[in-house]
Amino acid sequence: MSVITGLAGLRAKQQEQAEKEAARNRPKAEYFNWKDNSKATNPDQILVQFVQELDASATGYIEEHGLAVAAVEHEAPGPKGYLARALCTLDSEGQCYACERRKADYQEGWKTKTNLYINALVDYNGKGEPVTRVISRNFNQSFAQQLMDEAVENGTITDKVYKITRHGSGTQTVWVLSPTSKPVFKVAEPEVFDLKETVLRDISYDRQPDYFGRVWDGPEGEAAAAAPAGRAAATSSEDVEW
Repeated sequence: MSVITGLAGLRAKQQEQAEKEAARNRPKAEYFNWKDNSKATNPDQILVQFVQELDASATGYIEEHGLAVAAVEHEAPGPKGYLARALCTLDSEGQCYACERRKADYQEGWKTKTNLYINALVDYNGKGEPVTRVISRNFNQSFAQQLMDEAVENGTITDKVYKITRHGSGTQTVWVLSPTSKPVFKVAEPEVFDLKETVLRDISYDRQPDYFGRVWDGPEGEAAAAAPAGRAAATSSEDVEW
């Protein structure tokens, strides 16, 4: 809307501008990417050392580092959908725009996935110069279970260097986690990205149509992204199929 009148409209515009400015200034995490390991002897293998635990009871837990998280998230449909990723709010607010769209028309392509996020020191290309990266992986894939098994068996996942080996490609890609006997990386104070502040996007229900509408016009143009789709039948984010 190019013309705004009334105090309510003016305040809403102020709020919108403030939120956009906050989003621009929001700290950003750096993510692990296999492409950055392309010069390694084996680009499908990499050494990492986790700097976050899965549970506060772990022997290596450091409060300032926080914990790894698993989050139920949605992505908008389309090739740019990954640019509009946000937490499912069905449990926290009792309503979720993406869940409603998905329930109204499954074929629209709304994606729902539980993702695991964890900070780790990554030794790209075997240079011995580890840097902190956020490793992201589908929680329902085997990598997350391997990590949990390590935590249960050893009481910690931060006391050793692990090797991650990638097999397959595309949707058939599998990561295999293997402990090594290599000495831990010599990084006195590793950088740790605050996952809540830099990775997770908690968008309130009333803002979700506009948020997803930045990259998704909907089946009937931009108006479709701004119109509620009707309440989803699911009663919990765990009921949503991903």
